[in-house]
Amino acid sequence: MDHTEKPFASIWPAALLAAVVVGAASSAVAQSARGATRVAIVTDGPSPAVRRFVGLIRRETADLGGRDVSVLEARPAWEGDWTRAGASRVLEAALVDPGVDVVVAVGLLSGEAAVRHAALPRPVIVPLTLGQVLSALPREGGASGRRNLAYLDGGYDVGRDLGVLATLVRVRHVALLVDGEIAGDPAAAERIAASVRESSSVRATVVAAEPAGGAPVPAMPADVDAVYVLSALRASDDEVRGMLAALRDRRVATMSAQGTTWVASGALATTVTGDVWTRRARRIALLVRRAGEGADVSREAASFDASGELVVNAATLRAIGGAVPFDALGETRVVDSGAERGQRLSLRGAVTEALRRNLDLRAARLGELAGEEDVSRARARLMPRLEARLGTQWIDSEHASPLGSAERSATATLSSTSTIYSESVWTDIGVQQQMQRSRTHEVESTRLDLAHDTAEAYVGLLRARSSERVLRESLARSQRHLAMARARESAGGGRRADVHRWTIEVAEDQRAVLNAVADRSRAEIRLNGLLVRPAESPLAPAEASPRDAALLGTHPRFSRLLDDPSTHEALARELVREGLAASPELRRIEAFVAARERALEGHRRSLWVPTISARAEAQLPILRSGEGSDAGNLPPELASQIPDGDAISWRVGLEASFSIFEGGATLASIRQTRRDAERARVERAAVASRIEQQIRSHLHRVVASRAGVRLAQRAAAAAADNLAIVSDAYAAGASDVVTLVDAQTQARTTELAALDAWHSLLVDLVHLERSIGRAVVVGPRSDRDRLARRLGRIQRLAR
Repeated sequence: MDHTEKPFASIWPAALLAAVVVGAASSAVAQSARGATRVAIVTDGPSPAVRRFVGLIRRETADLGGRDVSVLEARPAWEGDWTRAGASRVLEAALVDPGVDVVVAVGLLSGEAAVRHAALPRPVIVPLTLGQVLSALPREGGASGRRNLAYLDGGYDVGRDLGVLATLVRVRHVALLVDGEIAGDPAAAERIAASVRESSSVRATVVAAEPAGGAPVPAMPADVDAVYVLSALRASDDEVRGMLAALRDRRVATMSAQGTTWVASGALATTVTGDVWTRRARRIALLVRRAGEGADVSREAASFDASGELVVNAATLRAIGGAVPFDALGETRVVDSGAERGQRLSLRGAVTEALRRNLDLRAARLGELAGEEDVSRARARLMPRLEARLGTQWIDSEHASPLGSAERSATATLSSTSTIYSESVWTDIGVQQQMQRSRTHEVESTRLDLAHDTAEAYVGLLRARSSERVLRESLARSQRHLAMARARESAGGGRRADVHRWTIEVAEDQRAVLNAVADRSRAEIRLNGLLVRPAESPLAPAEASPRDAALLGTHPRFSRLLDDPSTHEALARELVREGLAASPELRRIEAFVAARERALEGHRRSLWVPTISARAEAQLPILRSGEGSDAGNLPPELASQIPDGDAISWRVGLEASFSIFEGGATLASIRQTRRDAERARVERAAVASRIEQQIRSHLHRVVASRAGVRLAQRAAAAAADNLAIVSDAYAAGASDVVTLVDAQTQARTTELAALDAWHSLLVDLVHLERSIGRAVVVGPRSDRDRLARRLGRIQRLAR
């Protein structure tokens, strides 16, 4: 059996490949015989939005069709004047043009004209519709079913969108903005309003999107509190921004079906994906190519899903006075471009700002400045001390005597004392100097820790924001797959189980996004705390790159060393040497040891070295009255011995002293100081050992992280490709929901792993730089280059 099956097993793939090649060659020959498919694009009228969309169609058609498709240059006959008559005229001009093979009708009016056309002589593709509200769109098996007509449905649900808007702000009366002539058609306006009333309890009024009479906003009822933009292709960019600003000032909420660009311009919200116009253009390009290949475009699927996550402009929401419910944060992306521009921050900028503003570092520096006064106070004991005294006394007159004290007297005294030499003073000066050195190194250690913590917090915020972005993208994919499953079920081609499975996935993704939002908020709070900013201040960190980060590990020379296993041990030894030489923790302990040694020397010398000091004093009698102040009654021989009452008396002395016995206190101080010094030396050895361990451990982590980044990126790329293949297969009905869910989960997991690997590498580099005593990121570039050159010699010596 095996022998009979093996030849077929080896022949049929080759036969299939040959058939594919022959089919492709036949198609190419047929296409070459026909020539390139010529495409005419007709529009309702000129506007910036129309020009941008037409440009997208041209680009996507060129990318997808290549030489087989030629989009003809625009002609005046193909550009309408924003009227139904003009749209019918330009469509008919393209249909009767013999040089046109396929027509693309851009605009609601030209699309309506194509739908109402009795018999289209060539394929017409309509990219923009409003469902069934303009005219009855033909529908047969999910396609138009009408010869030569293909269209894309609106792709959004107005009723659902208004329900979402009602969770943000109060909505009672909504104005539906539609391009002018459609809004002026009572029948069309009633159909649009009726479609909203059927799916929502909100009162709706159709309003022309174009302002009239120079007003900034279209004319609408006074009690309108919300605006839903269905179609506004005619408005210029300035008119859009002016209208949105005026509506915001009136506290009118604006929701747009035109995509996220309107939110960036000031609209409150949208549920339409940011790439909706590119995706529409890509579908049009695919339909054009299919038409050029001779396919029946009336059988091409009309469904188009424009739904995505809810995007809210935070500044507009604050101005209007609404809020995003907490349970909706998981499926809501809040943008605030103004705040992000004001808070844009780089890794280097964050560390620099923290070093300038952080309160802990400021407190440490104030402590260092206060410590300088301890040194000054110790030196002051060697300086002469000058003292002035004024004394008065009043004694009993019976005891007053000219030879002693008068009854009333006053004396001014000026004295000076100077320490010529004191071992305790010099010891105190030496100890305080070393302690000040220790405080200086402690401040440097605090500075390095702050730089390290800030860089780590910055990378943590990048990690949290990246995770939130990936999870939101996964949520958007799950929502699109859920919409696809529902559409397939309603068309009879899908299973209810698929809808339930995607409902579960959407709920799980929403929960993951909510947790990611909380993680990002915590990361922002931590970084804001280090930067001394308001805790909830929004931040927009720039993604750290090797060039921007300025980390040592990203230096080309250092990178080469990390990739060379033969130099790993030499590199580790050199980094350990660098770390031990630069460590402020070791310098602080060494200063403490020097202080203890100086104190020990002072205690020993105080046992035999005396303290020498000098003293001088001068006295000036100011007052002498009452009994005993007059020497006139004394015999002449005694009166001559009484000093002049106005004369200054003085004395000068020199003193030497030392302590003989203090109860053993000095010996106890000697023993205690010796043990303190020994303990500090042991502590230094322990710190040095820990520094070496940290450097070697972080070096191994960096080496592993660098390899991990490449592997994780490779896995993420493969998972993304696999997801694209499985998604296409699922859309075509060739794959089941379980396979797609697994592929999506794997793609999300590997993308998160790739981002985490890159951020882990940055964190490991931050740890390595701190362990070798470098100021993370903000150190002078010259120091970084010097160290890199020195490390580069390791590789040359290894060779």
